[in-house]
Amino acid sequence: MEVVLHQDSGTANASYVIVDGGIHQMHYDGQVMGMKLPFYRQLPRKSCRGAYWNVCGALCTVNDVLAKNMWLNEVQRGDMLVFENMGAYSITEGMALFLSRELPGILVFRKTAGLIQFRPSLLTSLFYKPFLEGEMTDG
Repeated sequence: MEVVLHQDSGTANASYVIVDGGIHQMHYDGQVMGMKLPFYRQLPRKSCRGAYWNVCGALCTVNDVLAKNMWLNEVQRGDMLVFENMGAYSITEGMALFLSRELPGILVFRKTAGLIQFRPSLLTSLFYKPFLEGEMTDG
């Protein structure tokens, strides 16, 4: 997920990162209010200087907390947070179409082939196209 906003308030445990994604797109054991940390990487890789951040999604709910006190190195807008080992059912257990947010693309890394795109991101708003007169029939 891409970092879209970050704010360091200067007080302990009160720095926030907002990512373009959220709890509707991922599910991991212990996720409730970000109480456990998922396996993750920050791209691009940077120096070890950093701080602990609360990572939140872009949904309009205070429950959209992906992780609390996650160590991030010199976080900047445009950085990518890669959440790993989400499990085979992560995308089906999440509320992927919540608020018509974009579905993430599916990428797989193989040592022999590198990064492979299985599916690009999809705009879910396309699924909610209204029917035009005469398009829908009752039988």
